[in-house]
Amino acid sequence: MSLLIEHRSPATTASLRRPGAWRELASRHSGGITVDLYWQTEGEQIFVGVTDELTGESFVLEAPNDAALEAFYHPYALRAREEGTP
Repeated sequence: MSLLIEHRSPATTASLRRPGAWRELASRHSGGITVDLYWQTEGEQIFVGVTDELTGESFVLEAPNDAALEAFYHPYALRAREEGTP
């Protein structure tokens, strides 16, 4: 996993607005936190976008295809691992 972008999500990035470039595979919302799973059809990339409405924090993780669901269900744990936080 790698942390890509702070305070942006694939859905709002201008270069990603091309028709058919991104497909939302899943979305969930709980406790003011929204997690979205995106797949880029060109290049077979998977991204997980996280937005916390209470803190205003948002970030995007790039996930290997075989870890997409893990990133979707546990984005904060994977983000901490990437940043080296215990």
